[in-house]
Amino acid sequence: IIEAAHIMCSVAENYRGNNNFEYDLTDIVRQAISEKGRMTLKDIKQAYDSKEMELFEKKCNEFLGLILLQDKLLSCRSEFMVGKWINSARKMGKSKKERDLYEWNAKVQITTWGNRNASENGGLRDYAHKEWNGILKDLYYTRWMLYFDYLKLGKETCNIDWFSIDTEWVKNKKNYPHKEYNNIIEVVKEFVQLNY
Repeated sequence: IIEAAHIMCSVAENYRGNNNFEYDLTDIVRQAISEKGRMTLKDIKQAYDSKEMELFEKKCNEFLGLILLQDKLLSCRSEFMVGKWINSARKMGKSKKERDLYEWNAKVQITTWGNRNASENGGLRDYAHKEWNGILKDLYYTRWMLYFDYLKLGKETCNIDWFSIDTEWVKNKKNYPHKEYNNIIEVVKEFVQLNY
């Protein structure tokens, strides 16, 4: 997938403005960044297990950078934006109370899926996981940074209260953009510069 993404990036300028190509380019580069993230997680585990903390720190920062790059990439298409999801839900409400409820439901669906018991004991947390602009930067990045910090400090990661972190994001009233605000042809240049 990473090689396919690089091939598409190499001809991207030729298809600037072609809606279908730019959608596919966004999606394949999204997948390539995810794949690179999976590979980097293996490096992180290996560095941690062998107590190479300098390498561990470097790889953690690389992984967090990939989340931010993916978030930026997905700001190029409204189809990949949490703001579009939330905005669509809010539009269905006829009153402020209804709009707030629909927003809460939309956010819960892609995070906890329900109460603490359903989320943690029922295995429903991230059941509807989405790689979307907004949630990547504001929730997933926060989660991973906290997880890495616990490892660095030698704390038990099982003590992290994931449900509270997710619930804090759900309750946040941040106004997420629902229309693209970056250009895919320009953003993929950053992906190509990573040289992997």
